[in-house]
Amino acid sequence: MTAYAMDSRESADLQTEVNQLSEKEVEILKSSAASDTDVEGEAPPTYLESTTITLPRGINQAFTPGRSLYINSRGIGVIRFPTPSSELEIAIHNQDGSLAYVSTRDKRCSGDAVLSSPKLGNLLSTTYFFGPGRHPVLRQLYPTPFNGDSPDTNKDITVAGKFISQSTDFEMPDGSKFEWRYVRLGYDGGGRSKLLVLEKIECEGDGSRKRVAQLLRTKETIPQGSSKHRAGCGGELVLEQDAHLDIDEAVIVGTCLLMLKREVDRRRAIQMMVMTGVVAS
Repeated sequence: MTAYAMDSRESADLQTEVNQLSEKEVEILKSSAASDTDVEGEAPPTYLESTTITLPRGINQAFTPGRSLYINSRGIGVIRFPTPSSELEIAIHNQDGSLAYVSTRDKRCSGDAVLSSPKLGNLLSTTYFFGPGRHPVLRQLYPTPFNGDSPDTNKDITVAGKFISQSTDFEMPDGSKFEWRYVRLGYDGGGRSKLLVLEKIECEGDGSRKRVAQLLRTKETIPQGSSKHRAGCGGELVLEQDAHLDIDEAVIVGTCLLMLKREVDRRRAIQMMVMTGVVAS
């Protein structure tokens, strides 16, 4: 029995979602999957004490790097069966190499995961669904200033956006809104690097945004044994120095992992379409 057959339930759910895509959505999927890991150049940008970078769409551009976390996800390659990732645990380390968080899945055929820390235990659960209108559900497993600091307060985080898209919005229990998306970042030394950026939407009317974190994936920052061409590979997650005032750190990590999971799903969807002859290999 092949690994593809062994993971048939989760794969069948994704296949059903792929089969329901419109022609326009298929084109969006193909475009998103093709550019997920499109990183040109290898040297990361140099951060000064305070870095101001020209970014599109009216972002509040000031970004002062604070602490960094290293997400050790290897991701998946291009030539393979469209099975779920075999990584049941993804470790997230501090700059000194100590363990900060672990994301754990109980079984390969499920995308559901729990984020925990050595000091605080389970912090965040993520439940994945496939199908129209069935978005992932994230739930904080402990009280924080952003969910009312009460065990009885609703801690569900509302996620919007299809897996085919390169952007994902989510709303915290306190009503604050955030978006993960990809941007290209220019830097001295030649080449361009694509960042996965988390922004707080401060005013929807005028497009005002505040960047609170970004995932940098270059030769220097991706996990050993991975490559920039693997969908869902990790890297250096840089938090803005005051990010803790806007959002809980565990939510930053958990939603970043959700974005990496969606990269994997986009690549698997393309692999499924290649196998069934929907797209040319």
